[in-house]
Amino acid sequence: MSVVNSIVRAVLFGIAADVLIKGSIISTRYFRRNEGTTDYATIPAVTLAGDFVFSVDILRSGTNTGGQFIFTARNSASGSYGLNLYSSGDWANGTGTISVFGFSGFPAISSLSTDKLYSIKVAYTASTGVLEMYSNNVLEFTGISSPPSGLATADTMAIYGAPQGGFRLYGIVANLKIYDNGTLVRDYPINDNSSTIRDLANGQDGTIINGNAADWGLFDKQADGDWLGQELVVNGGFDSDSGWS
Repeated sequence: MSVVNSIVRAVLFGIAADVLIKGSIISTRYFRRNEGTTDYATIPAVTLAGDFVFSVDILRSGTNTGGQFIFTARNSASGSYGLNLYSSGDWANGTGTISVFGFSGFPAISSLSTDKLYSIKVAYTASTGVLEMYSNNVLEFTGISSPPSGLATADTMAIYGAPQGGFRLYGIVANLKIYDNGTLVRDYPINDNSSTIRDLANGQDGTIINGNAADWGLFDKQADGDWLGQELVVNGGFDSDSGWS
């Protein structure tokens, strides 16, 4: 799934231009691009004491090869980490990784590229210690993995970066869901076009910190599954870099 190279071609948002319609439009929604500087989001913490499933859609942009957190949980008193999804590597050259930071054995998905939307799922079974990672519904990792000490005691959670600061993501996070022992406890579409991100599961809304209105953009879902920005420049083709201004 992609955003039809709209981040590369049109810097995603804020460009006034004609609307390009490609095929049949299935649905329309907002996406938010995190700038990766001082902006991030906080959500009320949730305790994960046993089995859990964490799913999210992620798109990373830029050429920075440094580590960037997609989601973090941490115990603020001890500094111990809980459930964390961490992106690293050279995404611009197709060697990016997403790992479950803090779990033993370095569970990870590799060979990821910039400006592509990936649907990621992490499933953990406490009784067996088995951790599974899926990318676009394909199993990419399975193995026995021990959780970090802060999994059941995290009291701060953040999206796009670490709760204590730094490691900000430059890109998109959407459709974040957390299941605890089979129960949906958090559901953030992140399509709000607002500084408040709604939790559709239990009303535990989150807050965008240091965001801007221009971070949000309206997109149409096409019949082929791609998302196409409504403010995309249309004076060039998608088969080459020529003709764009």
